This record gives sequence, C-alpha cells and structure tokens, in this order.
Amino acid sequence: YSKCIKKNYSKCIITIIPQHLVSKLAPLGFSTTLCNWILDFLSERPQFVHVGKNTSSVITLSTGSPQGCVLNCVARSTSNHIIKYADDTTVVGLIRNDDDRAYREEVEQLVNWCSRNNLLLNVDKTKEIIVDFRKKQPSHTPLHINN
Repeated sequence: YSKCIKKNYSKCIITIIPQHLVSKLAPLGFSTTLCNWILDFLSERPQFVHVGKNTSSVITLSTGSPQGCVLNCVARSTSNHIIKYADDTTVVGLIRNDDDRAYREEVEQLVNWCSRNNLLLNVDKTKEIIVDFRKKQPSHTPLHINN
C-alpha cells in the first residue's frame, strides 16, 4: 500500500533568504559565477502592482523568489518520492510488510529541513492520505507533525 502526505507552506515564496541558499550551493559544486548570478537574481528585485490605470509605488525585495521559480528536492529512500509544485510538497511512500519507517523518517527529515531553512509548514493544510486495497486492512497509525 502507499501513504501520501501533502504539505503546504505558509508564505514560502517570501521566506527564501538568498544568501542562505547560495551558501548551500557552493559546497555542492556550483561555480562562483552561477552562485553570484543566483544571488543577483534573487536580491534587490523591484516589485509593484498594476491594476487598470493604477500603479502602486515600487518596493525592493531581497527575500523570497519570483513567482514560478522551481526549487526541487530528492527523497532519501528509494521507496519514497517527493513531488513539488509551487508551495505544495507531496511525499509518497510505498509501504511494504507494514513497515512505514522510511516514509515517516522522510517526512520527519523534510519537516526538520523546513525548520532549518525558514520554511513554515501550514499544518492546517497538510493532509495524509492512505491508499490500501488489501482485503484485511490493519489500523494505520496517523502521522503527526510538530505534535
């Protein structure tokens, strides 16, 4: 059977701190030129709102990312998959022999990563779905995030 948890982040687009992101890319082998380009792309972006003939004043942002940017992550276990779309993340775990430890560890790792990286999970919009077509279904222990 499988378990899925769909996570939603609160204000994730505005919580990215470009300097923190770039400091994590360099040790992964990203060139200094690319890191500087990403830092420049995410820093000091002018933003305004235009509705009809009205335009707001311009503000400059140095946190977050422009709408439509994609940041992805990779599952730690081969029995799990992580799917990202905008501010939603879904962890899908294939559960064998009623052992969901890898799935639970994956979710816990992702929750901890979010906490370390200034991403606040919207627990009210985070839901777990269990898909189990077996004739004899055992009771499934619910997954709790941050109690």
